[in-house]
Amino acid sequence: AVLRLRRLRAGSGGEHLHRDSPPPPSAPGAGGQAAQLASVLVYLRVPADGGHVAFPEALQSKSNPLACGRVGDDAQDDLAACCASEGMLKLRPSRGDAVLLYSHDVEGKLDERSSHVVCPVSAGESLVAEFSFIFPNFVLASGGTAAKAASASQPLVEFENMRREALQLFWVPPAGGEEAAMGELPAGPHSVRPFTSFAGHVFHVRDADGNLLQEVKVGAEPHQRVQVGASEEL
Repeated sequence: AVLRLRRLRAGSGGEHLHRDSPPPPSAPGAGGQAAQLASVLVYLRVPADGGHVAFPEALQSKSNPLACGRVGDDAQDDLAACCASEGMLKLRPSRGDAVLLYSHDVEGKLDERSSHVVCPVSAGESLVAEFSFIFPNFVLASGGTAAKAASASQPLVEFENMRREALQLFWVPPAGGEEAAMGELPAGPHSVRPFTSFAGHVFHVRDADGNLLQEVKVGAEPHQRVQVGASEEL
């Protein structure tokens, strides 16, 4: 992770509407097809007033647009007026809190709702340690979904659903314990969902009732495709 300290004092302004991904070119590991999948904000000092993080697009209604500008728009808006707007998600942590922000959804697609502003500090000082998790080789996989580029150490595994029903994917921890839900594999036939993993990792594919249909062990090949329910009569 890349660490950055952000200090804001009263009168120093804030940060206009932006997304954390892709990361700025100056960030280590940025450039090319890099993506900042997540950020962790640790609040070391919080101001007496202001300095909160607001997400104008998280709860925004299309019929009630907020005047907070657009991502990448050089014509900067009135940030204070944006932060004073009603009807949007606002987050104001306490000292010692850690906040995890995802820039992409579970399929790897950029989440537009992650766009946010850092509101101006009105009184006091804000000091935040920002940890940025940047992946330098993040590319679009087949089907228009995003995945990390396949490599010798992290193969790209594509699960192809041959059934006409949606299935559930689970990752099996190598050291034991409960399966971790990885999301839905849409109804097929031929719907595909890609994941990057490690050789030797195991996935379980289950139906809507929780029945185990298939156990998949990841091989060492950089690009792999596994058909689920291929023997079922379609």
